[in-house]
Amino acid sequence: MYMTGDYGYYQPDGNVGFIGRQDGMVKVRGYRIEIGEIEKAMLEIDRVVEVAVIAKKESETNNLYCYYVSDKEMDEQLLLNCLIKKLPRYMIPIRFIWMNSFPATPNGKVNRKALQDSIDQNVISNEFLAAETEFEVKLTGIWKKSPAKR
Repeated sequence: MYMTGDYGYYQPDGNVGFIGRQDGMVKVRGYRIEIGEIEKAMLEIDRVVEVAVIAKKESETNNLYCYYVSDKEMDEQLLLNCLIKKLPRYMIPIRFIWMNSFPATPNGKVNRKALQDSIDQNVISNEFLAAETEFEVKLTGIWKKSPAKR
């Protein structure tokens, strides 16, 4: 039988149910990519000690988030420029997140589920918040009066 890299199971009616992939391959922007390639390219950057790339499904597509461990937070533009030299554009993560260390599973591996859950916690909300303090009220008054080009 042909090895596809997919996990599956036989259903009672004889069809095969899809569970997931056994490797780090995901489909992003119409391309099938190996997450390990991005992680390898990141590890070639000076001071980057550990890397985990997470693919998160957001509105019809997977977006890539790159978590990295280094002695200090690095400039995102520097990381972006280094990866652009090594990888095609569709393999470039949309966000780089610095961490002191990665969360670990009980057996010592990187807890990718915890990293994926942290993406939702770090997203900035587009929810409208009304001005509350006197300063905020004055500031919004200034913005209302200024001509906006639309």
